[in-house]
Amino acid sequence: MRHRINSMKFWSKFLFVLCFAATAGKLLAQSVYTAETRARLYAFGMASYVRPDYGDSLKNAGGTVGADLNLHRLTQRLEPGMEVRVLGSGGRLTRQYNYAAGPRLQYNWNKIQPYAEFLVGYGRITFERPLLTPQGFYVGDNALTLNAGGGIDYELNPHWAVRGDFLQQRWSISRAGDLKPWAISAGVRYRFLFKSAAYAN
Repeated sequence: MRHRINSMKFWSKFLFVLCFAATAGKLLAQSVYTAETRARLYAFGMASYVRPDYGDSLKNAGGTVGADLNLHRLTQRLEPGMEVRVLGSGGRLTRQYNYAAGPRLQYNWNKIQPYAEFLVGYGRITFERPLLTPQGFYVGDNALTLNAGGGIDYELNPHWAVRGDFLQQRWSISRAGDLKPWAISAGVRYRFLFKSAAYAN
C-alpha cells in the first residue's frame, strides 16, 4: 500500500511538472522572443527506466521532464543550446530526484535529430529502508550530480517529435559512496513555433 501511495505521489508530481514546463515555455515564447528570433524552444516529457546503483535494486520506475533552448547554428546542421531537466524515480529501495542543467549539441538530419549533452545538477535520494548508523537513522542525502548522455528525436510534424534518451549519472554522496545510476527514457518532444522563427532544416 505504501509503495502504491508513493507511486501516486510521484506521478502527480510528474504531471504537475510537465504542465508547468509547457506553460512556462509558452509564456517564455510570448514574452521574450520577437518575430525575428532564430532560437528553437522545446519541451519534453518521457517515461524513464532507472538503474539506481544502490544495494541489490535493479530498477526504478520514473519520468523525465524538461526544456531545450537552441540559440543559433554553428553550421547548416549543428545547433548548440542549453537544457534543463528533472528526473524522478522510485523503487523497492530508493527514491531519487535529479535536477540538472547544462549545454547540449544537436545535429539536424532531415527528420532525425540526434543530440548529446552534459549537465550538472542537484540530487536527492531517500532510502525506503533507512540505515541505522551511530548518528541515527540514515534516511536520505543530497548530492552534486554530473550527467552525460544523449538521444534521438524523430520529427512527426513541425510541432511534435518522439524522443529516445540515455543519461549516465554520477552522484557524490559522502556516506553512501559514489553512485552511478543510469536511465533510459522514451517519450515526446514539443516544439514552440514563433511567427517567423521557422528556418529550414
